[in-house]
Amino acid sequence: MTITDPLAQLHDIHLPHTINWEAIPWGKYLLIFLLLFAASAGVIWLISHYRQKKTFRREALARLTKIEQQFQQNQNPQQLIIACNQLLRRLCLTLYPTEQVASLTGQAWLEFLTQQSKKNKNFFNSIEKKLLTDEIYQVEISLVNTEVFIKDIRLWIQEK
Repeated sequence: MTITDPLAQLHDIHLPHTINWEAIPWGKYLLIFLLLFAASAGVIWLISHYRQKKTFRREALARLTKIEQQFQQNQNPQQLIIACNQLLRRLCLTLYPTEQVASLTGQAWLEFLTQQSKKNKNFFNSIEKKLLTDEIYQVEISLVNTEVFIKDIRLWIQEK
């Protein structure tokens, strides 16, 4: 009896035929195209949305700088408070739904500003809260520390 090599009895491997790209139905090409189009449209929308939010923030900070410069020239605290309050309201009307922001006044307005603050839930101190609610309409306003007031508003805008 002769012992033969068992590996010599094996046959060659038969490879499958290569897939011809022309054989794929046109519907799959359409599906691939639509998926790529949807993905690219989503990326473009996200980028434009991010840039738009960044533009609002940059414009609001530039406007706050102008308000600060005007205050340094005329030293009128009432104009400063009114301008800062208007700036915050305009920014909120731009960033949030109008129905949510437009009707807010007084304590509800301050609660909204505090809720929208991401980092510090006690954002404005008690003096600033009083300034943004009650003392806007007073004839004589005693603004203790304008630097802190403007700094807090700047920080709130930078969070957006």
